[in-house]
Amino acid sequence: MRQVHSVLLGGVALTLAGCATAVKAQPPRLLDGGRPAPPPAALARLRGPLALGRVRAAPARAADPTLIRPCLRRFAPLPELPAESLVVERVGVAGASLTFRDPRGGFLLACDTTRKGDRFCGGSAGLLRRGQLVDPRLDIACRDRRSHQVGFAWITPLHGARWIAVEQRRYVELYKVAGRLPVRVTTSEVKVAGSSAVFRVREYRADGRELSRSVLEAQVAG
Repeated sequence: MRQVHSVLLGGVALTLAGCATAVKAQPPRLLDGGRPAPPPAALARLRGPLALGRVRAAPARAADPTLIRPCLRRFAPLPELPAESLVVERVGVAGASLTFRDPRGGFLLACDTTRKGDRFCGGSAGLLRRGQLVDPRLDIACRDRRSHQVGFAWITPLHGARWIAVEQRRYVELYKVAGRLPVRVTTSEVKVAGSSAVFRVREYRADGRELSRSVLEAQVAG
């Protein structure tokens, strides 16, 4: 298994492409056609456009069965999820995902899609050691409507982080930390020849204070 190379930049100033000047353009729509919600007031000072994805953390008994069932089939012979198992559903601009723990223990599971509806084009199983994710489990199996590959990976939030921002080419996507689980994010910076992807990440507290900036270079496990 190839490990991930992650460079933490801490409080060092880093100018991200496309964020050097204020941009008033509207953020892109989410994958399902909906408009992103306004960013939280604590992050209003960030230069955009900013796209806030939707997130829902709920027990499996309250999750959408048309999503859970096809996802579970990717991990056959995984049994049905216990009713109390937490499922985190995310809808972003380029992709959507489900994240939950394997009820048999030891793994974090995800199903990924770049399509509307209940069809998943990718998925990952991340090894947990003492409850911590070993690596972000890059998935580049999915393509967008222009046939460009989209990278999915988990970001394990720092202690105290409420928001994760990932720089895209023309906007910054915001993800809310939910369910005390790693956050499944996307990137368009996929290197097909190297089976790798780059994620440009910033983490913020609930009050908007920046905790870190990092460049995550993830490799598909082989």
